[in-house]
Amino acid sequence: MRVGKENQQQGKVGITLDSNWNEPLDRNNASDVAASQRALKFNHGWIANPLFRGEYPPIMRKMVDEKSAAEGRAESRLPTFSPEWVNIINGTLDFLGLNHYTTNYGYATSGGAPGHDGDAEVGGWTDPTWPESAASWLRVVPWGFRRLLNWLAMEYGNPAIYVTENGFADKDTDGLDDQGRVDYYRKYINEMLKAVKIDGVNVKGYTAWSLIDNFEWAEGYTQRFGVHYVDIINGAWNEQGRGESIWDTFTHQKNTIITNAATGDLACDSYHRFHEDVLALKNAGAQFYRFSLSWSRILPNGLDSNINQAGIDYYNRLINDLIENKIEPIITLYHWDLPQALQDVGGWPNEDLAYYFSDYARLAFKHFGDRVKTWITFNEVWVFCKFGYGSGAHAPGLIQPAEGPYQCAHTVIKAHGLAYRIYETEFRKKQQGKIGITLDCIYLEPRDGNNAEDVAAMHRGLKFNHGWIANPLFYGEYPPIMRKMVDEKSIAEGRSSSRLPSFDARWTKIINGTVDFLGLNHYSSMIVFPTLGGPPGQDGDSDTGNYQDVKWPPFLSSIHREFPAGLRRLVNWIANEYGNPPLYITESGYADRDTDGPDDKERVNYYRSYINEILKAVRIDKVNLQAYTAWSLMDNFEWTDGYSQRFGVHYIDFANGNLTRVPKSSAKFLAKVFKDNGFPKL
Repeated sequence: MRVGKENQQQGKVGITLDSNWNEPLDRNNASDVAASQRALKFNHGWIANPLFRGEYPPIMRKMVDEKSAAEGRAESRLPTFSPEWVNIINGTLDFLGLNHYTTNYGYATSGGAPGHDGDAEVGGWTDPTWPESAASWLRVVPWGFRRLLNWLAMEYGNPAIYVTENGFADKDTDGLDDQGRVDYYRKYINEMLKAVKIDGVNVKGYTAWSLIDNFEWAEGYTQRFGVHYVDIINGAWNEQGRGESIWDTFTHQKNTIITNAATGDLACDSYHRFHEDVLALKNAGAQFYRFSLSWSRILPNGLDSNINQAGIDYYNRLINDLIENKIEPIITLYHWDLPQALQDVGGWPNEDLAYYFSDYARLAFKHFGDRVKTWITFNEVWVFCKFGYGSGAHAPGLIQPAEGPYQCAHTVIKAHGLAYRIYETEFRKKQQGKIGITLDCIYLEPRDGNNAEDVAAMHRGLKFNHGWIANPLFYGEYPPIMRKMVDEKSIAEGRSSSRLPSFDARWTKIINGTVDFLGLNHYSSMIVFPTLGGPPGQDGDSDTGNYQDVKWPPFLSSIHREFPAGLRRLVNWIANEYGNPPLYITESGYADRDTDGPDDKERVNYYRSYINEILKAVRIDKVNLQAYTAWSLMDNFEWTDGYSQRFGVHYIDFANGNLTRVPKSSAKFLAKVFKDNGFPKL
């Protein structure tokens, strides 16, 4: 602002900052009120304070300086401005631009990983009762807009404010009748007018985002903020009598969460090219192949009164092809794709689904069990219950964090128990197979292994994660610490019953001891520490926080980082917790980018280091680990990441459409490992 000729063009210069309003979770709680103020100063004040006053907010300066010193740093991670720069930046705003969309609740935490988020010691929560938009992060909270404008006025001496963005997201299928956007603008503009006319806030202008539907950064064209509609044409799907699943519905709605609006309509096209997949497995020296059935391909509406023979025929062809090539088939009955017809009656929180699933399982045992000897009922219950019925990030996209995941998992555990008992009583004697479940789990490394509270947080976190599902199957009930904490928190919330359901004596008998083996999906680890809790739900109930150590090598294309020792420590924890049951690693792998090609040396390094830790667990620690499965055979549709993350050991060129399976360096490496049954020496 201070460079060049002045007083000639008669203009003004400002800056635009984005800011949500941060409402205290409890306005009568001084800690929450302070946390809310802290969040605003760490967010908006981080940039605005230096421009208005020449320095970062005092609370930000104090906290980052103190944390930096505690980390043993010679200097603060938050830089300082020299007197020369203070003179340059101080007072350099003719107006303040504001981009505002929504509001969050804030509450005090005990910190987290070093960095902007952890330094502020603030946790955030979005009330699921607030009206939602097509953007998962944007809920309609008009009163927060007025409060934010008043806070800015009081904080910075009522400067001229231009609202430079404010708007509402709908789906690309919503068309021209955008009543949700009309209601949003009516309410938000009304709150802004109250701020101007009643409170005296110096708002000079208002700009809606945006003129037209456009490219919304990582969301591509799947989120629409425009007040003018732009038509985008999409393709079709469906074949051989298969019914619609919740993921078909979720992706065909062009959910804004999915990268590049991808769908699984074609993916790797294994339905038509399964023989190529079998040959790829044979060339890699694989001894078995874990694949999942599509419930709606066999039972289009989820019920055994409507059987699709074409689906049964397809899976018979695949199973027979595997056996002819001396590859053992391992079947997962459910990998997240619930028939949409069953979601229409409530989905997994409806306990009738336990019986519908058991009927489906019986049909699979009947048609495939003469050749399939290893069955997995469910894949990653924690994921599809928490994200499908809690945060809304996965299909079916429901946001019910306090109770939804617990209700979902409760039915799933019952469904597993019924399926196990059906196999045990009707099929095991003749088919001589075994049945288990696959659970996912990161390892939680205590922030300080010598600190009893951090170690307790580790055990608590693992029991709320892995133990949530495993404990009922091994012992007939949820982990005692989980039962105690959720019950107590539910009472404190004024509820007449716990948010965590209970098993009566009949169901305890059905589910107890229903694991012939335990499957484990593991990719990465986290550092864990105790917190003061959070909003009601599976995350807040455990009183733990976590982060990843920035020193751990990052995956090329995901939030994960490598910590091979975590896998060994996790399988030891499982062995100690459940009496060293037979354990199968059913997924483990590394994500790179869709531009990285077949030379995947990072993935080779991942497999080398993680398999080495597995061998230590088996040979040194005597963990009863029976098998290891790499994820995945080929690049495929990775749920909300679409095709942008690649886990495959075979490369697929999705852009050209030929879908040829090209072995990567990791496929050749694993072929050698499989041949040697591990490394010759530790």
